[in-house]
Amino acid sequence: MLTRLAYRINLTLERFFPEQRLFLKSETTTRFIRLRPITQAVGACFCAVALAWTILATSILLMDVISSGSSRDQIQRQTGLYEQRLNALSADRDLRVAEAAGAQDRFNLALAEVSAMQERLLASEDSR
Repeated sequence: MLTRLAYRINLTLERFFPEQRLFLKSETTTRFIRLRPITQAVGACFCAVALAWTILATSILLMDVISSGSSRDQIQRQTGLYEQRLNALSADRDLRVAEAAGAQDRFNLALAEVSAMQERLLASEDSR
């Protein structure tokens, strides 16, 4: 079954890839290797896939190089973004410091009022 299928595939491919013989000569003997059409077709497919991958990888690399511009421009953009983030964090920190100082002032005011109330309470206890 598989032999018949391989034979039919080889017959179909023989129009495009005729059978080739590769001769290998040594000092004493000559040998040859038959390259059947299916073997040649598989080799051609591998070559086509390798060529397509090479073209795709090269185009991706070229697009990346072109789109990023020069590295100096990219570094300047990143530096600007970094400074903006630092300024935003600094402003947020200053806001938190102001809130903490306000809370501390309110706490001190409340303590002063409690102290005054305790003094009046002690004074009223002493006067009794």
